[in-house]
Order: sequence, then C-alpha cells, then structure tokens
Amino acid sequence: MKKKKKSRKTRKGEFSNARLFDLLLVVFRENTNKKLNYKQVSKILKVKEMGVKIQIIDVMKEMVVSGVLEESQRGVFRLVEKTSKIITTVKNTNQRGIYANIDEENEVYIPKEYSQFALAGDEVEVLLFSKNKKKVEGEVVSVINRKRNEFVGIIDSASSNYFLIADDKKVTFDVFLPPKSVKREFLDKKVLVRVEGWNENYKNPTGRVVEVIGEINDHNTEINSILYDYGFSPKFPDKVEKSANKISETISEEEVSKRLDIRKTTTFTIDPKDAKDFDDALSVKQLNNGNWEIGVHIADVSHYVKKGGVIDKEAVERATSVYLVDRVIPMLPEILSNNICSLKP
Repeated sequence: MKKKKKSRKTRKGEFSNARLFDLLLVVFRENTNKKLNYKQVSKILKVKEMGVKIQIIDVMKEMVVSGVLEESQRGVFRLVEKTSKIITTVKNTNQRGIYANIDEENEVYIPKEYSQFALAGDEVEVLLFSKNKKKVEGEVVSVINRKRNEFVGIIDSASSNYFLIADDKKVTFDVFLPPKSVKREFLDKKVLVRVEGWNENYKNPTGRVVEVIGEINDHNTEINSILYDYGFSPKFPDKVEKSANKISETISEEEVSKRLDIRKTTTFTIDPKDAKDFDDALSVKQLNNGNWEIGVHIADVSHYVKKGGVIDKEAVERATSVYLVDRVIPMLPEILSNNICSLKP
C-alpha cells in the first residue's frame, strides 16, 4: 500500500478563516525553526488566487494576536505558540474527532486528522496549544495503550480495495484489508478484524479477518457480534478447553476427609429450573434441640481451577460471566461452569 499524502491544494473561497488557521498551524509546525512570509506559505499550500493569499495574511495576523505566531519583521512570521504535553485518556469520540480529559473538570477536542486513530479508553500523549486565550485544542502525539484492536463489521468491496466498516459508529476510521488476505467467504458476512498496523502516516489502519461471525442480520450472528464488540469472546481458546477437559469429575476420599460431608443432609438448589446456571444451594437439618440449621452453599471452583493455570488466567481476563436474554457466556469453560461445578438437579 502506497503512502498517501494529504493534499493541501486550495481553491478560491474553499476555506473559512478557521480552516485556514488549521492549515497554517500545520505548515508552521512542519517548519518550526523557519520564518515564513505569505508567499512562501502560499507556495506550500499551492495557493495561486490573490484573494486567498490576502486571506492567509489576515489569518496569520490573527494568529499573532492569539499568541500562536510572532511577526519577527514586517510580513515575516514564525511559530511561538505556547504548548504543553499531557498523558491522558480518550473520553469519547465521534466522526469528526475525539475528546480527551485535561483534568477532572476540563477536556480538549482533537480533530480526527490529528487523533492517530485513538478511541475511547485509549491512553494517549497529547500536545496542548491555544488558538486564543479562551480555547485549548490538542493533537495526539502518540498512543501509549490502545484499549481494543479488534472490530466487528462488514467488508466494503465496492472499490478495488477492501475495508472493514465497523458496526460501532464511534470508530472514526475504516480498516484497510490487504486484498490478498481477503477470501471470498469473508464477503457479505459479519466478520471480526484485528488491526495489525496503526501507522498514522496512512489514511487507514491495516488489519486482517480473524473470525467469520456469521450471516448478516442473523439473530445468532448479531448477538455474537455484540459480544465481540465489547471484548467478550463466545469461544474459549483451545488450550483452555483442553485443560478443562483433563479435569477429573471424581472427588477422592482424601479430599472428602478434609471437608464437612453433608451429602446425607437435605440440600437443594435455589435457582429456578430455567436458570442459566446452578451454583447456589441451601441445606436444611433439624438439630437435637429442636432448632433448624440452614446451610448456604456455593460451588467451590477453586478446587478445580489452579492459581496461575491457563483456566485461571482466562477467567481473570474475562473477569465475569456475561448474561444475555437468550444465553450466558460463562467465565469458565462449559464442562466446569455447567457440569463439574454445577449444582444442577
């Protein structure tokens, strides 16, 4: 994929003063140590119309008033904007740009073209600068930690290139898919794509399909798409499933001897018959003095899941079971959650 350069070519009346302000800021930042006049700036921006050149002069004078530029000699300007860098978290996004926290009370807006594909929850380094005394804007210098790198959507194959169009409308970019990586069976399906290249010099991040979720508009596909979009995989890794399948369902006499054996006590689950899991129970027994002993019980998962093992690490990664209208995505593999560790009647 060839590196795409942003075109700065202008036409008469094409840009407002605000847009020219942004363009001029980019020009002076790319020429930090240089002093430029309107002719040099116009050449960089490929401006030929005299009307736009006059507009450039006016905007540069506004930038002097704002403290962004300094007129070192008549008609010659250089960058003097006051800037600072902060490390923060992206708060929210839309199709125009992102918002990041400056502190507990203030946030900064960053235009999409200066966001380096950052999304909500990402940890970023932001350069802050002032266009005027009242307004602070910013530019993402680097993304320190991305909250997610997998996205659900459909593949746009209308042109000679392939792009993932994400279901999540807060994703501010399409993901480029190298043509050789796209198989016919990926098209017209809901797919999961993992981003493998975030090079901000390109117009789009680059990724590849890692899962075909299913047919578009199919109920099961849509449910699984929601799960994937929120970082919950309906499937467990093979190594986790294999480890779970090796766990013995038999409890040794040695283990029983370490515990209070209530198998002869009336014990019953309190979960209804249509529950998605059965892990809570009560026991009841009348004591010799006529009182009743009520026991409260829950499955001892720690007996089967060893600390630091692959199952334990997967459970830590998932953090919780996910309950949906028609299903539950357990924190532990099925053989544990709904069989060995289940109190189902």
